[in-house]
Amino acid sequence: MEILSGTNTVGAFLLADPEVTIVEAPVVGKPRARRVTTTARRMDNRQVLSVLIEEFNDGTLRERVFEQFSPLHSVCREVFEKDGTLISSETERKDASGLLTKVVSRGAGKSSTTRILCGEFEARATERIVLVETPRASYSYHPFDGRWTAFYKDMGLKFELKSNFLKNPNSSLLGPDGITLVFRNSRLVDMSVA
Repeated sequence: MEILSGTNTVGAFLLADPEVTIVEAPVVGKPRARRVTTTARRMDNRQVLSVLIEEFNDGTLRERVFEQFSPLHSVCREVFEKDGTLISSETERKDASGLLTKVVSRGAGKSSTTRILCGEFEARATERIVLVETPRASYSYHPFDGRWTAFYKDMGLKFELKSNFLKNPNSSLLGPDGITLVFRNSRLVDMSVA
């Protein structure tokens, strides 16, 4: 087991002067696997801010879990193929009001899917369409057409709205009724509702 300590050495911990400790150890039952645990603590009171656990097999990253405790609690679990391709990613976070958001991404390329649950709102996305379901309405966004479709359940009305195309692969898009979609590498990664 190797232990390394330092301050401000890991870019993932964007807080003022955390103390970072890195521990590397073998994985029991997996002779070629190593687990690296990186812990960030406050310098003043030693409170744990975040923990990053990475498992490597033959030097290739296979699994990663990142748990952040401050300022808000969130957990992200990622699983990778042998070639480094992301198989799945699951993120859970609580905002200041206690609202739980879950983001699940599976696959890569054209077959990738994303599902986001945020309170009573749900979004499902593929490369060609994003579907958003709310208690009030159903929405669909077509990224290649730059078009929103909204169906308001209580009124039985359907609207089609022209929208902006994504300005770049890493951008946010404002939709109808306060829905904001966040894209990274042209994939839906998050949603917020005003």
